[in-house]
Amino acid sequence: MNCVWEVARQADQCGINREKLRFVNAEAPSPYLEVNGEDLNPRELYETEIPVNPLYRFHSVFQKMYSFEFRGHEQIRDLLLDITMHYIVQIDLRSGMDKRSYYEKLLYTDFWEGVFGEREKKELQLFSDGQQRRVLKFLIELYQSQNYMQVFRRILKIIYPHSILYTSQDRANEVLLYIGVKRDSAEEQKVSFLTGTFLPFYTRIHLFWNHHFGIIGVDETLEIDQTILY
Repeated sequence: MNCVWEVARQADQCGINREKLRFVNAEAPSPYLEVNGEDLNPRELYETEIPVNPLYRFHSVFQKMYSFEFRGHEQIRDLLLDITMHYIVQIDLRSGMDKRSYYEKLLYTDFWEGVFGEREKKELQLFSDGQQRRVLKFLIELYQSQNYMQVFRRILKIIYPHSILYTSQDRANEVLLYIGVKRDSAEEQKVSFLTGTFLPFYTRIHLFWNHHFGIIGVDETLEIDQTILY
């Protein structure tokens, strides 16, 4: 989380009124970040006082106000910074939103409010913010194209770069899916979300986690203790 508008969106997701957010000048601001919290990528917003570096994007605006040569009027400066940052948040959130971004926001709201189900809501939260945006993007593409397998293959490769998807030539609607990561509860839920969201319900799926099934003639899949049978 880098910019102030991301804090505002996270506040919305956590049910926190944006007016309760208070932007303050960070004591030791990083020159590479606008938001200077202790956690760079918090999954939830716990504090409403947000330390920021006002010079990160708006050096020409704030340089005189926060230069080392300027002293006094701290309360007025702090109040002005907070008001200005709230105004900047509104500008950021209302600029650069195209039709697809608008649909993504509506989809995310539906997921967050449990329209698609409480299980799906919890499973989506297991993905990082960037991955969530990709999921919503490809879900809209799926609605438009109806090409389940192609869209699923693309989003799968983004979430699991080492994954491989095989489609059966003999049995319709049957796929073999190698994930390429160790199996645990969180990964199971994420894969369940992807397969349940992007593939038709009648698809028969055979999952393989960190061990690939053996393929005759492909030495990489025939290593001892690294191969399973199908």
